[in-house]
Amino acid sequence: MYFEIYKNPVLRQYWWVIKSDGNHQTLATSEMYTSKQSCRNAIDIVASQSAGKPVYDKTGEAN
Repeated sequence: MYFEIYKNPVLRQYWWVIKSDGNHQTLATSEMYTSKQSCRNAIDIVASQSAGKPVYDKTGEAN
């Protein structure tokens, strides 16, 4: 599985999804976060349960 980060440019909010490696279907979606760092912190918490899974940033922004 892997993580993707998205941003709503109008609301300026971030969220993440977990996708499966095989068919790339969404397994889980997060709540909305007001900062990218808060979103990444939440991923870190979830990822600690599944260490080593890649995170793909789909926002087009630098960290």
